[in-house]
Amino acid sequence: REMGDVVKYLGFIGEKKSLVRQNAIIWKEFPYDRKADWEQVQNYLLKAKTRLYVLPGVKNLADNNFLTPDLIKNITDVLSRHFDFILFDLGNHLTDQAITAMELSNELFLVDTLDLPEIDSLKDFLDNTVPHLELPRSQISIIFNRIIPGLKHNEEDASYHIGTPCIAAIPEDVEVRKMLGNDSQVPFLGGIDIP
Repeated sequence: REMGDVVKYLGFIGEKKSLVRQNAIIWKEFPYDRKADWEQVQNYLLKAKTRLYVLPGVKNLADNNFLTPDLIKNITDVLSRHFDFILFDLGNHLTDQAITAMELSNELFLVDTLDLPEIDSLKDFLDNTVPHLELPRSQISIIFNRIIPGLKHNEEDASYHIGTPCIAAIPEDVEVRKMLGNDSQVPFLGGIDIP
């Protein structure tokens, strides 16, 4: 999606979102001879909160072809000099950009629901696709999201079936679900009346 969901959930919506200049594509202009200069680096990042910076992938989807694996490597090289943790939100498409980010990562977290078709898809992905990507299976963990109470199976059963550890299980938040279903506004951190 254009600029991704993280920017929206951090409160950059409407006019605030249209003022955001920072995205990965502008890093083509970054003076890489100054990669150790924090003052220079932070000009290319969107400050969300104290010690939390965000870098949207692209401002519009038409620019997606400019987000090359080499650009991702260059950005990661710079950011790893200034941050202990870099989190890539890769979405659900296995693009060249996503594969590059996965190869640069120390840990991979696959986030999915506990629905039986999704469990089956995760198993297929890990058994059939990951070996071709040459990613160490030991670096991959599962996070189950939006778990609905009363399911016949649980995250332990699913994790065993998939063959990869589950490190977190996040229950469905009914209040947030109602809000998303009834309101046109996207809830964001720091918003008014947001659970």
